[in-house]
Amino acid sequence: MVFEDSKKIMIMKKCSKCGFECEYKKTEKYFHKNKTTKDGLHSWCKKCRKKYYQEQKEQARKNHHKCSLKKNNLTQKEYENIFIEQNGRCVICGSEFEKPPDKDHNHKTGKFRGLLCNRCNKVLGSVKDNIFILFTMIKYLQNNKIK
Repeated sequence: MVFEDSKKIMIMKKCSKCGFECEYKKTEKYFHKNKTTKDGLHSWCKKCRKKYYQEQKEQARKNHHKCSLKKNNLTQKEYENIFIEQNGRCVICGSEFEKPPDKDHNHKTGKFRGLLCNRCNKVLGSVKDNIFILFTMIKYLQNNKIK
């Protein structure tokens, strides 16, 4: 949009989502760059894009939770009961969940085993549930403890 004001021409950029307008010389403050558009700027202002991606992230988290319940053959009610039974804590280390817990399962049978913190779940995954490796790790730590 172009406005003529006495001797000065002011070009405006308008967000196609919320209608926010600003002067073109201030656009980088309010609009992200986009090489694929004619003016080199995204059509939505930074505020609208941030809100949109936060909503998408939340929706993706909900979808992931639903899918992982289905994958582990659990209902939402069963999940909530297990969470309560575990007192909102990791089965392995006992730490209180700061984030939604991981749903641990046996990779061979697919059977659900319990709710774990991300750290404990990663450890089990990194050793591929191999008890021998875990015992070897314990032995290593015992032999190299600080005195």
